[in-house]
Amino acid sequence: MKIIQAHKYYYQRAGAERVVLGLSRMLSEHGHTVAPFAMRYPKNLPSPWSQYFVSELSTEAGAGDLLSALKMFRRAWWSLEAEEKMNQLLKVFRPDVVHAHNLYTH
Repeated sequence: MKIIQAHKYYYQRAGAERVVLGLSRMLSEHGHTVAPFAMRYPKNLPSPWSQYFVSELSTEAGAGDLLSALKMFRRAWWSLEAEEKMNQLLKVFRPDVVHAHNLYTH
């Protein structure tokens, strides 16, 4: 089976990432082909699929000014970049399943 694991981050950060990375590893060990879909981030693990990752969105420090907050809210609601990158990945990878994890705010 071909599976896309979609999550905000693609590196060991906290518990949610431990689950995603562990599940991806387990699925691969059982013969499935797994492709990650995440944000580009300097700490990301190497991946042949990283060209489909979306630009980084940092929400932890807050948005700062009103215009930045509105842009962040808009992107969190719907990202045209994420739609385009996911569509590209879907066409190339042709998954059987897309498993979305912890994507809120991104």
